[in-house]
Amino acid sequence: MKKIRIAKILFDRHSSFKRLLENEQAIYGYYPNHKPMKPFFKHLGKVNNKILNFDKKNSKEILLKSKNTKKKIRYDLSFIDEMVVYTNKIFANGCYYSTTFLKSLTGPDRRVNSQLKLFKYIQRSIDCRIDTLMGFTIMRARLEEMILNLFFIFKAKNMIKEKRWYDHERKFQKIILNKILKKNNKLHVSEMTKFVVRQKNLIDDFHPDFYNTEEFDKMDKKEQLKLKRILGFIKRENKDLMSFPMSPINEIYSLLSDQLHPNSLFLRNVMTLSKSNMELTIILKDHIEKLSYCNEYITDTYEIIYKQTLGILEFFVNKIDGSEKDLDILDGFRQQVKNKLLTK
Repeated sequence: MKKIRIAKILFDRHSSFKRLLENEQAIYGYYPNHKPMKPFFKHLGKVNNKILNFDKKNSKEILLKSKNTKKKIRYDLSFIDEMVVYTNKIFANGCYYSTTFLKSLTGPDRRVNSQLKLFKYIQRSIDCRIDTLMGFTIMRARLEEMILNLFFIFKAKNMIKEKRWYDHERKFQKIILNKILKKNNKLHVSEMTKFVVRQKNLIDDFHPDFYNTEEFDKMDKKEQLKLKRILGFIKRENKDLMSFPMSPINEIYSLLSDQLHPNSLFLRNVMTLSKSNMELTIILKDHIEKLSYCNEYITDTYEIIYKQTLGILEFFVNKIDGSEKDLDILDGFRQQVKNKLLTK
């Protein structure tokens, strides 16, 4: 019976670790190529080229300080330029966190010097030790950055939806924008978390053109039209299928904080734990399962974050040379930013 129980614990521990690696590989791949992220970087490059190829006369107005004061300062173009930098940053940060997290999961045995060897080590060794404490630390930092990214997405989408830059008296502008624009005023992660969780769901309603393009191109025109109609119907009638809940954020943040709390001093660091054999195996299994649970939610959410951030960027980029209504929206945005800068 004891052998059967040990085998079951080892199997569960190995299965959780396998899922953890699969989640990371699915969205980020492995260093240094990060193959799954290449389409995101490439798409961002195309968007940036579109901005750079914009009318040179208007492009010169992207600087906030213009020599000709009579010209309208293009705050919208400046915002778009910053959005490109920001989007590239969150892509790069995702790759960084993934690489650093996987590298942190090492043990004291120097012979285990590759991911394949580590995989077998966790599968077979009862006395296996890996640095899960560093893994939990990186995972919490990753979660906090994800909350910041979500905060931006929800605020930006609300602003786009409700055209809030036209309204000078709203509580949103007075409280939130003041905190963002004024120096020495910073939003704490707890404030952002409360706001993000209150939004309930992140809607996965934007897909860059590189999603499933190969499969789509293989279809004939009738099949393509049929698929577009089906997808349009699903989008209209089944919004819940595209909704990703925000409520687990509180649970995951509490889990990671508890794991790193000083009260867990004697159990949180597997590398220095005095336990061995069965006890060590159970503790490490628990750590890996918790990491895998957090990892699955974070990686799944980040894929939507990347798509949504590109969607917000393209919303503004597509209006640069758009219709009269599009230009009015940008003009309203410029006026709102100007008003905020003048009242700082």
